[in-house]
Amino acid sequence: MISADRANLPFTHLLRARYHNSMLDRILHPIRIVAVQLLFIGMFITTALSKWHSGVYPPFHKQFDNTWIAKFPGVDAAFYIIAASESLACILFILSLITGEFLRSRRPILDVAFTGTLLLFMALTYGTFLSSQFDVAAHNFFYFVGTMGLVYLTRERSA
Repeated sequence: MISADRANLPFTHLLRARYHNSMLDRILHPIRIVAVQLLFIGMFITTALSKWHSGVYPPFHKQFDNTWIAKFPGVDAAFYIIAASESLACILFILSLITGEFLRSRRPILDVAFTGTLLLFMALTYGTFLSSQFDVAAHNFFYFVGTMGLVYLTRERSA
């Protein structure tokens, strides 16, 4: 029988409540976290190494030459700030994986990695809006929204 406090919840909440502490959830949740960590590690290794290897490319200068970013911090500095941010996020996701945070209920390194990733996607979205690249800005916005969804998916679980 359903308790009175659960009777008014939508059906999906009932399913989530039953599944949340199940044996299957306790097995699958760490696997989901590792999958997310590997996704971000792969993404940030690729983008950061590409930036560090190739340097500032001419289209990036053209994109921001007529914006305030060209004056402060400068187009080259902005490019390397993005590269450093991607590198730091990658390192944090790797540290989170190596320290086995996916096996614990509290994940402070992963939380910092996600927060940095959200700030990075926010900055990238702003930059593309600033340079009137609205199609790219939409993609960056969805990266931000998708990351928020992954934050929810990997959130701390209560026992």
